[in-house]
Amino acid sequence: MDTANKLPDADARRLQANKQLIRDFVEQVKNRRQLAKLGEYFAADYREHNETVASFGPALEGYRNFLGHLFAAFPDDKVEIELITAEGDLVSYRATESGTHRAEFLGIPATNRSATWTEIQFFRIADGKVVEHWVDVDIYGWFQQLGIIPPN
Repeated sequence: MDTANKLPDADARRLQANKQLIRDFVEQVKNRRQLAKLGEYFAADYREHNETVASFGPALEGYRNFLGHLFAAFPDDKVEIELITAEGDLVSYRATESGTHRAEFLGIPATNRSATWTEIQFFRIADGKVVEHWVDVDIYGWFQQLGIIPPN
């Protein structure tokens, strides 16, 4: 038996499974608002590296709180993954997110304006769940569209 040829296939399957985990998370939890399913994708003690998200509490409960806050403020929020890649235990994506600011968000009163912004997220996966998460959002462009930051 030639194990050298089987290892790349196993690695490829693992990378595909990791990307599918993140696609499913975005579709089920973010786009369909099924916050109760968050634990299917994230470990209970995952580590959040984004300070804003982490300010909503530790680990899984904090992320659930943040997403609830985001969805209350942007009830039509939708994420569309444009590019997804995986290497080793990391998955990353670039996405476009859009929504209408209908309620207070991060202390900012509703503007009732719609916006579309980009984001890049990284996920470290172990044992089929996210154990670390990083997110960077084009907050300048997002808040400019909402009228929070003046145009150039």
